Amino acid sequence: MRNTLWLPLITPFKDGAVDFASYERLVTHYRGFGVDAFFPLGTTGESPTLDDAESEALIERTLAVAGDVPVYVGVGGNATAKVAKTLKRLERLPFRGIVSVCPYYNRPSQDGLIAHFKAIASVTDREVFIYNIPYRTAVNLSN
Repeated sequence: MRNTLWLPLITPFKDGAVDFASYERLVTHYRGFGVDAFFPLGTTGESPTLDDAESEALIERTLAVAGDVPVYVGVGGNATAKVAKTLKRLERLPFRGIVSVCPYYNRPSQDGLIAHFKAIASVTDREVFIYNIPYRTAVNLSN
């Protein structure tokens, strides 16, 4: 079995704005090391601090520089309908799938977590990976 490396990308800033040139250099640099997938807009990528235009620009830049390396975008949140709406808004962009965090703050039950992810999966034909980080979300999706 081959190990795989999905790289969560940081979002560099310069003078209070996203530094797209540095971001593209990072993607190019790590592509050269043979990563198996890129993961922009996770919490490592400062996704909660970015507006829609910045997020879309980062996805577009990732796709442009990644070449044949698959891109899995961080699309998550604690409001199911808002996550679904974001997925619909991003439909035009050809990334492979999403990585979606368990809903934070609300602390849903296990049934609520399952309902959340089923609702997200129902609005996309892309792969959906669950990002279970209970330390950050205060909720743990059990096996």
